[in-house]
Amino acid sequence: MRTRQLVGGIDWSLTYTGEVFGLSSGSAENGAAYEHLIGLEIHSNLSKLLGWTGGSTQVSVYQIDDVSRNAQDLVGAISDPSNIDARAMFSLFTLWAQGERGGHFGSLRIGQIAADDEFLISKTAAALINSAFGITGLISSRPNDVLTFGVGFSNVSREDVALGHTTRRLFGYRNEIRRGNTVFEVNYTATPGRWWIIQPDLQYIFDLSYNTTDPDSPAQDFGDAFLVGLMTTVAF
Repeated sequence: MRTRQLVGGIDWSLTYTGEVFGLSSGSAENGAAYEHLIGLEIHSNLSKLLGWTGGSTQVSVYQIDDVSRNAQDLVGAISDPSNIDARAMFSLFTLWAQGERGGHFGSLRIGQIAADDEFLISKTAAALINSAFGITGLISSRPNDVLTFGVGFSNVSREDVALGHTTRRLFGYRNEIRRGNTVFEVNYTATPGRWWIIQPDLQYIFDLSYNTTDPDSPAQDFGDAFLVGLMTTVAF
């Protein structure tokens, strides 16, 4: 990520992330979806600004826009194919202040903090767009590029599944029963420049949950979904 100095002790970075996904099979409809995210992050070094050794602050905001629909709208799976998906909105993401003690004693951070900034992180899944865990393969001829194979599993409680079956029995029609789904993902992260990342992405999702029946043909289940996508991130 590029960072630029606004004044002494304050750095900022601006990034654009855009993605397009095409659904080639499965789910309610075939087609394509586009979504983008613009992020602004400002970080201050309070040691330089105020003389507070070990002190720092950070604020980050997002502008998210899915134009008309996104990959989740196409697929209807529990596990969202996108890691930038959200309602179209302007959002405050993080706002915190931190104080550090000398050496490696520790630090205290207070404010609005993203859980996956410091916790709940799977390093092998960092390059993936959907999956939770992965295996990373390095490319010897391109040391800055990464090939990642990932898998993720989403489950639905037994009570929720039972409710779906009860609804079918009571009302006599085939409603959607949420079960769970598994996704296999292959992602290639290419870095044409320090400020630019390109990620071709393939996802195969088994056992779609939300759209398990075709509304135009209630007797027919949707098949598995195969998604082809491309994400790009540019740091200004």
